[in-house]
Amino acid sequence: MNTLQTPEGKLLQDAQRRKGMSARKAAELAGMSDTRWRNIVNGYQAIGQGQSIHIVAPAETLARMARVVGVSGEEFAAAGREDVQAVLTELWPGEQAGWSWSADTGVMAAVPTTGGGPKGERGLRRLIESKRAGRTIASLSDACGGDPTPRRLQQIIADGIDAFPKANTIQGLARGLGVSITEVVMACAVSLGLEVEDATSDALVLAGAGNLPASSRAILQNMAKELIAAQHEAQHHDDPHVA
Repeated sequence: MNTLQTPEGKLLQDAQRRKGMSARKAAELAGMSDTRWRNIVNGYQAIGQGQSIHIVAPAETLARMARVVGVSGEEFAAAGREDVQAVLTELWPGEQAGWSWSADTGVMAAVPTTGGGPKGERGLRRLIESKRAGRTIASLSDACGGDPTPRRLQQIIADGIDAFPKANTIQGLARGLGVSITEVVMACAVSLGLEVEDATSDALVLAGAGNLPASSRAILQNMAKELIAAQHEAQHHDDPHVA
């Protein structure tokens, strides 16, 4: 008997087994390594020489795992992890509203609903999750043309961003997620704590950007020029009649 396994780890383990899903597959869908998945489920990490340390995973990590194997926020709350329920409700309110009891399995199961994407859908991580459509990290990276790489995508999903990505990365995300470059830039700005306002249909205003140091404004301006040029080139390629 595993005395270190947490109640939330047991929930995830049971749900994974019901789905018949391997730890490797579940971890890939959750955007983490299979070793990390197993450690969280088991409640401990081996550190060598027969020693191990107890693991209590962050709420956001557990929420991502829960969505893969179908554990509800209510189940986490009953297991003493109300913080996980709060994350699930905040980021994916449409999905949580659709949880219902399944007579077939005797467990809580997700009922497909519309509008189940992450709440707000403006931060970069939320934009990625809302447009990911069940794709693995590797397949999403392929759809982006390889930039960002699977490793970089996993980092973004797990930790967010602390600076604007390079122009090529923003282009790749727009391509892979099927959204406009402007949407990706806006999502990045929101993730970095900048207030974003749509002034017109073709303008992007970053409130407070004028107060940034001159070097930072220059970086944003140069990036904008690159992205606008790339967007125009893409439109011209799709429609040669575009001026």
